Amino acid sequence: MGCLPIQMTMKMRNIKRCCVEQENKDSVLYNQKLAKKLPEIETSLPGSKFLYANVYDPVMDMIQNPSIYGFKETKKGCCGTGYMELSFLCNSFSRTCPNHSDHLFWDSIHPSEAAYTYLGNLIDAQIQEWLWA
Repeated sequence: MGCLPIQMTMKMRNIKRCCVEQENKDSVLYNQKLAKKLPEIETSLPGSKFLYANVYDPVMDMIQNPSIYGFKETKKGCCGTGYMELSFLCNSFSRTCPNHSDHLFWDSIHPSEAAYTYLGNLIDAQIQEWLWA
C-alpha cells in the first residue's frame, strides 16, 4: 500500500510526503486478482472455504476521511518518529505519541489498535453476513 508511512518516507518527493500512487494501483490490482483466483483455489481443495476480506478500501477511507474515525494523524506512526520505525524497533524503550487512538498507524507499517478495532468489527460483520446468507 502506497500510503503507509514508510512508503511515503522512502519514496518521498522533495519534502512532501504523499501516497505513492503506483503502489496503490498495484495493491488494487493484486486484490482484484486474488479475489478472482480464490474460487479456483477453493475448488482445488475439497472441503475448504475461503472468505475474502477487503481491508484496502476501508484503510484508504480512513486516510481520506480521518475525522470520521477519530484520527488526527494518518501520515506517520505513533512509535518513534513515525516515519521508519517498525516491529521490534517499537518497544518499551521507544518514544510514543501521547494519544495512541489519534493515529491511524502504530508504526510505519502496521495500523494502530484503533484502526484494527474498526477493521476487525468490519470483517466480523462480513463473516456474520456470509454465515447467515
